Amino acid sequence: MDMASMYLGDSAMGDRILAYGENGDASSNVLFSSGTLRRLFFFGLIIYSIDKIEATERLKQIILWGAFLSIVTYLLFSQIGYFSIRLSAYYRIIECIWLSYFPFIFKNHRSQMIVIAFFFLYSILQVSSALMLEDNGLLPIRTIVFEDL
Repeated sequence: MDMASMYLGDSAMGDRILAYGENGDASSNVLFSSGTLRRLFFFGLIIYSIDKIEATERLKQIILWGAFLSIVTYLLFSQIGYFSIRLSAYYRIIECIWLSYFPFIFKNHRSQMIVIAFFFLYSILQVSSALMLEDNGLLPIRTIVFEDL
């Protein structure tokens, strides 16, 4: 946190990092969490399946590099839990793109349906866990327009 205030000074970004750092839940280390295991699992699946999906080489490179940047960003900032999650969240769209191709690497129709059902249930669980945060899980946010939201 001291590095953030040293480099960012009294900027809005510096204030946000410091505010999240003062919150016990937001500043926790996320390196040894289930979220890290999930990210590593999906990254492994992407590496395994990237040559098998039917997409252009350019899209395959975007998926691979996007997944790599997501995991690296997440791990680099894992000491600042909430900040790490927020920074790497921009690359979660890469997982969504990859998920649209993944079931079709299986030739068996039954296997495709099982994988689609699994990812559908996984998506429902992810959305419901995001919506079921205690006290909405929101921290006061300072913006240029509104002082506290």
